[in-house]
Amino acid sequence: MRNKSLNYNWGNELKELGYTKKKVNHFRKKYKKHWLCIDYDLMGFILMFRVLGLDAFNKTKCIKHKDIEDMTSLTQIGFINMVNKIENEFKSFIDNGK
Repeated sequence: MRNKSLNYNWGNELKELGYTKKKVNHFRKKYKKHWLCIDYDLMGFILMFRVLGLDAFNKTKCIKHKDIEDMTSLTQIGFINMVNKIENEFKSFIDNGK
């Protein structure tokens, strides 16, 4: 996945999982009053998963995150399984009231 955008490598898969592309390396999905976000940092080659919530000033704030640093051997099935696993972990976090 090095030197390629998140959209280039996994855009179709993320769209099939219900994510919307906001930028080339930023996808998000609404869950209750939160955003589940997936970003790819080309400089550090890090895939970042984040849960964003609204603060008292109606601004988004990261309330949970998980970074994946080694993406070199990830297959299509491995990527989908990883996204589903982290998404379920984040949904459980939200459902249990943080």
